[in-house]
Amino acid sequence: MNSKLLISIAVATSLVGSLIVAAPAQANDELQKLLDAQVPEGSERVWVEEFGGFERFSTREGILWKGIDGSEGYESWNCDEGDTSSGDCNFDNPRLYFTSSAILPFCETLRQENCIEALEIGVAGQALESARFLRHVDSRKLPAISSQGLMAGNSTPLFESSLMHSGGQNTYAANVVAQIEYDRSSRSFVTKSLNVAVYPYNERRDASIRVINTTTSLDEKGKTIRQNGFGGPPGCNKWIETGACGLEQAFPDGSQVKLTMRVPDTFTGWFRGRLKAPQISVSKFSGANNKISVMAEPIRVARFLTTVDSKTATAKQRKAIKDLGFAHWGRFREFETFRSSVNDTAAATTSHWSFSTIDYSFGNRCLTSDTRVLGIVTTNATIFDGVVPKWRNGNLSYEVSSLHYLPDGQLNRGTYDLVMRSDVARCLYGFSQAPLSARVSVVNDKGERSTATTVVGEKNGWLRLAAYGFTFSKKTIKVKLNQKPRR
Repeated sequence: MNSKLLISIAVATSLVGSLIVAAPAQANDELQKLLDAQVPEGSERVWVEEFGGFERFSTREGILWKGIDGSEGYESWNCDEGDTSSGDCNFDNPRLYFTSSAILPFCETLRQENCIEALEIGVAGQALESARFLRHVDSRKLPAISSQGLMAGNSTPLFESSLMHSGGQNTYAANVVAQIEYDRSSRSFVTKSLNVAVYPYNERRDASIRVINTTTSLDEKGKTIRQNGFGGPPGCNKWIETGACGLEQAFPDGSQVKLTMRVPDTFTGWFRGRLKAPQISVSKFSGANNKISVMAEPIRVARFLTTVDSKTATAKQRKAIKDLGFAHWGRFREFETFRSSVNDTAAATTSHWSFSTIDYSFGNRCLTSDTRVLGIVTTNATIFDGVVPKWRNGNLSYEVSSLHYLPDGQLNRGTYDLVMRSDVARCLYGFSQAPLSARVSVVNDKGERSTATTVVGEKNGWLRLAAYGFTFSKKTIKVKLNQKPRR
């Protein structure tokens, strides 16, 4: 049996009563049931995975990449104490790669850095309530090693809100994960990227649940291979501890979430995400931290999943499966290869509230910065660019693609939001400080425009542009800014 991965897209108050909002008909666990089903012999599963902000544990690990020593796959192991100057955690070994994932805790003091300050949840358009911090997941924690630039790694903070989710409970998790890589030139770790996710969950308690941090297996040459992992029983698809785990649920329709966090000021440039109508604010918190607040509605994503018979798959499908391996955003061609095999219909829908840094940006100088946050781009498309919008012919362009129909046969309606600093837009066009206007259009690969509701607004130094309600195939969303001349 083979399972192939197509794409990795990858607070403190007492609450009384519970607010109930209509939940989506199809909860996130419906997709998990499909993934847990056995793949028929001679077939391969092809699907689009959501990626980012879902790390279950803080880790420090050494990695030996595929092929360096002739083995298949790659090997990974724990380096919890950082550089030991010998053995598998000798950071001077050029054959090895070292990385860390640090889950940020809930802030316990007013001056604490690298933590979650507040989580607020409620109904969109109404005042949000502070969610009550319950506890941290009881899993591995890693102390800071300041001499090596390693921040402390904690475990996922859990909260309680008055807003009921689709699982009939009112519990939520907030996962903010700093990705840190070892830089040999400076001989220290450098914070590279940030993954953020808030998700509803139901807690499952079972004495048989055990945490598996590292597994071993034999490769084809009989060599023992170590791999760090996130093992647990079926269905435990989010946080896990001995005797309990979190089962992801769907957000209720009409909900809104606000997350405030204190994070290293090295997280700059752009964010991408799974949000609707995001609002962002950034301020200085300390010499090393910024305070970033993001408020937005969750979105529903049409999920692609199918099983392909290895014998009857077309040549294009076989090539797509072979070439993909582990992929991220922007795999439009491979996605289109399988669209007809599922009748352009989603296997399930899942709801998300997540975003992450865009690690690299190229091109126009106005769209790059290593000193401040410039903007965020979000969509509910199954596949999207995952990079900074492209500056072409006076337009900011962004490609998206998704399935045309939802599982119940209804049309899959698209969302796209672009929020950026107003001075970024003025830099692109050479505009003055006078008010801006814009046109947002959605076009297919034939240049035909789709019907969409568009939103344009400027407030507090941020420009918001959005398109909602368009139907899906592969589309390009274009933003054209204008400014009326002064009289």
